[in-house]
Amino acid sequence: DRLTDSSLIWLKQPLRSHAGTEFRLSDLDPATQLSEVRFSFAATIGSQTFPQLEAEFAREFTAASQPDLAKLGLSWTRANELDGLVTGSVDFVFAHDGRYYVVDWKSNFLGESSADYLPERISRSIAKERYHLQFSLYTVALDAHLSRCLGKDWDYERDFGGVYYLYLRGFGTHPEGKHGAFFHRPSADFVTKLRSILQSRTA
Repeated sequence: DRLTDSSLIWLKQPLRSHAGTEFRLSDLDPATQLSEVRFSFAATIGSQTFPQLEAEFAREFTAASQPDLAKLGLSWTRANELDGLVTGSVDFVFAHDGRYYVVDWKSNFLGESSADYLPERISRSIAKERYHLQFSLYTVALDAHLSRCLGKDWDYERDFGGVYYLYLRGFGTHPEGKHGAFFHRPSADFVTKLRSILQSRTA
């Protein structure tokens, strides 16, 4: 059926790893992948920490030449305060060539044409929906989890590959995988500072 056909296309669509090598989701070992990975971690966001978050996002995504994502896109209000648990679920986590990756599947409709799913359109959608905040939290959660589980055997710089956001309405419409895929690997410094800000008790 149509869904099965689409799934086969998605699985065979080429992706680029952090190291620049090409692979496909169909290449992955089932023993190295997990779906719907739930997480929670304590966090505090208040009037003092919010500007720090904005500054770190600006620094991270300006350095990555992704100006659309350099703004967090949130205005400070009391409603944005947080002093408790951040909870969520990561769609898909897998290991490939010794590195761990995060995948989030997106069904967002950006237009009828495959050109509507080119990288620049995807980046604007990421910014609009604040998915860069979402995947940054995913990364912090996975880093913390693997650090607890693996101890000294875990090294973020060496072992984390990055994050893919795959817009399924466009993913698979280009033979070289140029449509519908967004990739970013948060820097180790960004993840460390983000975790420190979220764990601050000075808000």
